[in-house]
Amino acid sequence: MYKSKTIFFTYNIILLLSLLSGCTKEKTQIHKQSFLSKAQKAKDTASIKAFDLDHNDMTTFALDQNQSQRSQTTTNQQQSNLFSWENLAAENTKQEFKKLIFNFDRYTLEQNQQKELKHNIKQAKKMIKDGKTIVIEGHACHSAGSAIYNLALSEKRARHVAKKLADAGIDPTHIKIAPRGHEMPIVKNGNREEQAINRRVELFAIDN
Repeated sequence: MYKSKTIFFTYNIILLLSLLSGCTKEKTQIHKQSFLSKAQKAKDTASIKAFDLDHNDMTTFALDQNQSQRSQTTTNQQQSNLFSWENLAAENTKQEFKKLIFNFDRYTLEQNQQKELKHNIKQAKKMIKDGKTIVIEGHACHSAGSAIYNLALSEKRARHVAKKLADAGIDPTHIKIAPRGHEMPIVKNGNREEQAINRRVELFAIDN
C-alpha cells in the first residue's frame, strides 16, 4: 500500500514537471512570437512613416500646383479688371513709352536701360499733368519658373520701376502696378534668349 502511494506520488511529480516544462516552452514560444511581432510592427511602422513622408511630399506638391492654379486664376482676374479700365486711347498710350527689358531672373534695371527709363519718366510726368494715372505692367518669360514664381518676379519688376518714377518726383498716388507673370508673352515660343523681350515692363496711361 505504501509502495503504491509512493509510485502514485512520484508519477504526479513527473507529470507536474512535464506540464511545467511544457508551459515554459509555450511561454518561451509566445515570448519569441511577441518579440517577432513587435519587431515586424516596428518595421511596418517605419515603412508607414517613410510612406507618409512621401505622401506629405506629394501633398505639398499638390498644394503648390493648386496655389499655382489659383495664382493663374488671380492673374486672369487681374487682367480682366485691368482691361476693364483700358480703352483704345489707353492702349495707344503704350506707344508713348519705351519697353524696359530685364535680365533673366532679375528685377532691377541694367545700365543699358537708363535712357529708356528717363524717357518714360518724362512721358509719365507729362501724362499725369494731363490728369492721367500711370499703369506699370510687369512681365516675365516662361522659359523657367512656375506661374506663381513668375507672377512674383513680374510684380518686383513693376515695383522697381514704380520706385524709379517716385524717386524722380512722381506722386505714387498716380501710379498703379499690374503684375502679369508669364501670361502675356510677346514671344510665345523659343529659348531663354529668344524670350528676352518677354522679361519686360510696359507703361501706359489711364484716366483717373
